[in-house]
Amino acid sequence: MLSYLLLLVLLVLLNKNYCITFEDNNNINIEKYNISSNTDTSSSSSSTAEGKVVVSEGNTLKVHTSPTINSNVINNLNNNAIITINCITIGDTITGSQGTTNNWYQINSNGYASAAYIIASTIPSKCTNIKSTFELALNYGMNNINTIYVGCAGGDYRFGIPAPYDMYHDGTSCGQSRVYFQSKGSVGFDCSGLMVEMFKAAGITLPYTSSTLIKENVPEVSKNDIQKGDMLAKSGHVVMFIGNNQVIESTPYTQSSDTTWEGTRINTATSYMNSIDYTAHRYPGLY
Repeated sequence: MLSYLLLLVLLVLLNKNYCITFEDNNNINIEKYNISSNTDTSSSSSSTAEGKVVVSEGNTLKVHTSPTINSNVINNLNNNAIITINCITIGDTITGSQGTTNNWYQINSNGYASAAYIIASTIPSKCTNIKSTFELALNYGMNNINTIYVGCAGGDYRFGIPAPYDMYHDGTSCGQSRVYFQSKGSVGFDCSGLMVEMFKAAGITLPYTSSTLIKENVPEVSKNDIQKGDMLAKSGHVVMFIGNNQVIESTPYTQSSDTTWEGTRINTATSYMNSIDYTAHRYPGLY
């Protein structure tokens, strides 16, 4: 009997395709059978669907880096193109040949296209482990906390480009009160440069490269309706609201021993929310 029990344990551990029963005479009957799984895997993250692009003659369907129309375009699909749909997620609301929807498909493993222009063979699984565009933007900002402030005269170095050598950016040439030092190899921003690069990290091009342009051109929203990713701007400074009464900004708040100014930080939103000089602005794409 002991040898049979050992055999039972071995079969359970090594092969689950056996049915084991005990007979009345204390013998063990071992029969092989086929397992038919009742688990529905159609909605697992590995499932895919086939899709067909439906756009009007002469047009193409843009494939974006993220599920928003303001993100960068990486490809264009012709009418009747057959694609592989990896998963479905939520993004900008679009009206197209298939109606109005905020569903977007991740396709061909390298981009997103609106479901408003795609006929899918089946409902694909929900995209998992995909960061929202706001999370992508915030991650970029958080990774640059305590980087230096280079001021409005920083040129391309306002956008996080490492300095090739020690540099001095004369802020007095554009209305600031200081000359800002940037040491060789260091990364720096000014307030609007940080906003541009945070949007860029989310796959979105923010075309306005100064606080004044942001205030004048990005649609204004009520401060009562402010949400994560909105900007608070006045002529001279701009910050991004990140929730929990906090903002992320680049501003010269403390000078280091090498005379550079630390710039990128998390700050309370209270003063910006209470100031009549600052207005809230929402550039489409962060969600």
